[in-house]
Amino acid sequence: MKKLRFLSLLAVLLAFTLFFTACGDGAGGGDNWSQVTNMAQLNGVWQGSYNQTLPLRQWWEAWGGYWDPSMQIVFGNMNLNIRMEFINLTINSNTGRMTGTQRVTETYSGGNIRDVWPILRSEALAMGATVNDSNYSTTMTDTVNEYIPQGQVLRMQINQSGNRVRMPAMDFGFITNDYFIMEKR
Repeated sequence: MKKLRFLSLLAVLLAFTLFFTACGDGAGGGDNWSQVTNMAQLNGVWQGSYNQTLPLRQWWEAWGGYWDPSMQIVFGNMNLNIRMEFINLTINSNTGRMTGTQRVTETYSGGNIRDVWPILRSEALAMGATVNDSNYSTTMTDTVNEYIPQGQVLRMQINQSGNRVRMPAMDFGFITNDYFIMEKR
């Protein structure tokens, strides 16, 4: 009886492993990706978002800051979740421009957030962000109207259907080797 339960459990684990392996690389399901070869492939309206949570100290140091002992005392082991969204981002290959809306939300947790929140809140409001005191988050919404750098286009990949594009999340300031994915609307 124990052997039958073990074999059943093993079969279930094997099925889950096969299912998740068949779903692709974790960055776009089972899509087949290829390099963007012509900016015209990007024409259209796109949307997408990306999240990353990491210790505030890791974020600070990745951006070149020095985390001295006094910062550890002030912030403690605080975490930072960053969510970037592109909403109705229009790409026009004729002009080489992208226009639309970008929203960035930073949510702080852990460590000494209750003590530090009034300072973070004040700085966010001074920059024009909205704040949510209940979850210690700030949100900044901006209009995007800029040229697409050729170097960024060279790092983009498009799926076989032409309705999903992925770019290194590092291109957007994230500290990861993962991809930021946008879908055509």
